[in-house]
Amino acid sequence: MYIREHTDEQYVVDQWWYNNQGTFRDEKRILFESLAGIGEVSETTLDLGDHLLAAGFERSDAEREYPPAWLFVGKTTRGGYILTYERPFDDGRSNDFFIVYYGTYGNTVGPDPDRSLKALIAQRLTPPSAIRAPGEGAR
Repeated sequence: MYIREHTDEQYVVDQWWYNNQGTFRDEKRILFESLAGIGEVSETTLDLGDHLLAAGFERSDAEREYPPAWLFVGKTTRGGYILTYERPFDDGRSNDFFIVYYGTYGNTVGPDPDRSLKALIAQRLTPPSAIRAPGEGAR
């Protein structure tokens, strides 16, 4: 749970880790099917460039591609973004898979929740990575 300073906007980040590619793909499918039952899920490209520069990334890092993303818009909620990571460690040799959800929470959101969510995603992507192996703390 994140509360944005000076605004009291509320956001949530949830992360699921898998060490089996089949389980990861099954759970991803189940998640998307469940979300489709309560709203709309569509693939999207996140433009995080300005947010990444503000979070301290170099311009070359801010211009690189980031994980696939989907936008979720609920029937009764503003929703959020779902990002997936497949083998993000050790140049793809690890057997780690992640689903990460960044979304609005409650009724306390600002006038531009999409911009706030993108800023939160950029902050969580701080180098070396927002995604860490299980048991590995922040660096």
